[in-house]
Amino acid sequence: MKKHIKYIRKDYALANVQWALENHSPVDEAIERTVTEDVAMVVRCKECAYWNRSSEIMPDGGKSDYGWCGKLLDSDSETEVVTSEKDFCSFGERQC
Repeated sequence: MKKHIKYIRKDYALANVQWALENHSPVDEAIERTVTEDVAMVVRCKECAYWNRSSEIMPDGGKSDYGWCGKLLDSDSETEVVTSEKDFCSFGERQC
């Protein structure tokens, strides 16, 4: 189960604090009134337990930035889902 965290936008919080200071209102109340956004933590493919880096060696001798996802493997056709190490999805689980 993914952990959801409430975040506030910095510009909204600063505007509310500025308003509170100008109107002699408590700053903590201004921050509490700031609209929050519900976001989920993500796991990039390169950090995911299901991701398998391609064994291809790049022309410069470095590792490939691509691989395939074991979680998103299509079981009917066994088609590999190729992703970049910078991609992410809602199924990701961080490696131990």
